[in-house]
Amino acid sequence: MMRLRRHSLALVVGLLSVAVVSCGDDGSSDANEGALAGNVVVSAASSLTDAFTELAETFEGIHEGVSIELNFGSSSSLASQIVEGAPAGVFASANQAQMQVVADAGLANDPRVFAQNRIVVVTPADNETVQTFADIAADGVRLVLAGAEVPVGDYARQAIAAADAAEPGFEEAALANLVSEEANVRAVLTKV
Repeated sequence: MMRLRRHSLALVVGLLSVAVVSCGDDGSSDANEGALAGNVVVSAASSLTDAFTELAETFEGIHEGVSIELNFGSSSSLASQIVEGAPAGVFASANQAQMQVVADAGLANDPRVFAQNRIVVVTPADNETVQTFADIAADGVRLVLAGAEVPVGDYARQAIAAADAAEPGFEEAALANLVSEEANVRAVLTKV
């Protein structure tokens, strides 16, 4: 995990540096030549809120002339905003499909994977019913997922469908427990 975080940090700092250099160049030359300055809008999947907030604070602390504006939301919403003209110096999507939407619109250069998602089951601290993934299909369980159009919601449904292949009826039973579909991963956590 720490290795992934260091690689992610290096990539994001690199992306921010490039974005800041490009927006902070007015063609003049002075004693601070080479110093980073400017404003960078970073649109990132809500699952990256904690990490990117920390990264932005650190980056701004190191580079006093830089202001990072963070915009978090579902990857599909952010991609739509960017395609419709919203400013974004950096776009960090939770899946490749939404990054491709932005790239296909000619608004992203050379997208790179810098982190990967993994499916987890989150329960309230006092939960005794759900101990394994298989338990989400048990009677009486209340399941909250992100919407199918949201990367984490799509991944969850893929995992449920894969489990159904091994145990027919699992998908139907699990989705029968679905009580809420949320706009992003943070909303799912809040609901739980």
